[in-house]
Amino acid sequence: MSLRTITTARLVAWIAGILAVVCGGTAIALAATGGGPTPPPKPLATAVHDALSAPNPPGITARVQFTNHLLSSDAVRGSDPLLTGASGRLWLTNGHVRLELQSERGDAQVVADDKSFWVYEPQAHTVYRGDIPPDAHGDGQDSGSKDVPSIAQIQRFIARITEHADLSGAVPANVAGRPAYTIRVSPKQRSGLLDAGEVAWDAIRGVPLEIGVFAKGGSSPVLDLKVTDISFGAVPASSFDVSPPPDAHERRL
Repeated sequence: MSLRTITTARLVAWIAGILAVVCGGTAIALAATGGGPTPPPKPLATAVHDALSAPNPPGITARVQFTNHLLSSDAVRGSDPLLTGASGRLWLTNGHVRLELQSERGDAQVVADDKSFWVYEPQAHTVYRGDIPPDAHGDGQDSGSKDVPSIAQIQRFIARITEHADLSGAVPANVAGRPAYTIRVSPKQRSGLLDAGEVAWDAIRGVPLEIGVFAKGGSSPVLDLKVTDISFGAVPASSFDVSPPPDAHERRL
C-alpha cells in the first residue's frame, strides 16, 4: 500500500468511485474553500494527469475536520466523534495511515497498514478489525514507479463518465492554504436525498484535501472530511504505535 495508492495514485479511480456513488443516489461534496493562492486554470484531464504524476511526498501530517450531519442530534446519544463529527489529526506514510478524531468521551481511531486495519469507536467501547484485500496492496512496484495514464486516456475515461453524469472542469480553489483543484459530479438522473459531489486535491502535490456529502437543497455539507492544515515530510514510526484499549469489545469485519 503505497502513499500514492492511499492518496492520489488512482485519482481516476476516485472519479469512477464518485460516479458509482452518485448513480446510486448518493454524492460526495465539499465545503466552501478558503482564501489564498489558487492554481492556474487547466483542462480537467491535464489537472488529473499532473496530480497522478506528482512526486510522492515522504509522508503527510495534517489536522482535519470531520462533519457528520447525516443523523440529527436527537438521534445521537453522547458525543461519539464518528457520529457527531470532530476535529482530529491524520498521519500518512508508505504502508501506514492513522486518523484520530477527538471528543470529550474519548478518541476515535482508524489505523491501517498493508495487511490489516482497526477502528476504535469510543461510545460503544468497541474495536472493529479487518484485513486489507490482497488486490489492494498494489503491484509491488517501488513507490517511485508509476504507471500514469496519458492525458488522452484520462480524457476518454472522463467522456465515459459524462454519459451518466455532469462533470465540471478542474476548478481552481484553495483548501487549507494550498492551491487546489476541485471537480464536481452530478447525476443526470437525480434520485434520493443526496445530490452533487466534489473532491479537492492539492494542485502541486496531488494529495486529496477534502471530500464530503451535501443533501439536496443544502448549502452546508452533511458529511465532510477536510484538511485544515497540512505538512509534507517524514512521519515518525511512533505516530503509528498505538493500540485500542485492552478491555475494548472486539468485532471482526
